[in-house]
Amino acid sequence: MDYQDFRETMPYCVYYYYKTKLVVVKNKDNQCIYEGIMVTDADCRSAFCAFSQPLPDCFRDTSDYLQSYLFDEDKPIFKKGSIYNKRRMVEYMQRKEILWHFLVNNVRATKPSIMH
Repeated sequence: MDYQDFRETMPYCVYYYYKTKLVVVKNKDNQCIYEGIMVTDADCRSAFCAFSQPLPDCFRDTSDYLQSYLFDEDKPIFKKGSIYNKRRMVEYMQRKEILWHFLVNNVRATKPSIMH
């Protein structure tokens, strides 16, 4: 996988909107790659903390929404082209797996996405 593929297809930021129960996953280009509605009463705050990059500015809990970043550009995963930092990639893939389990167990997709 090169950086462009990673940037276009992999989750970067996840939102949960309290009023509508909408979950939106966006890629690094800010394009929606998954959208769905929460169908369980799961603790979204805990889930978002679990798949968020563990840096202070990568998790936000506002009155309207939760927001979580799976990686931080200040600590890039890719160096050049298809060369990546192995440790950071492994950590990212672990967070992505937690996100995937959260989506599969708690969210019903509302339209086709590249994450299926």
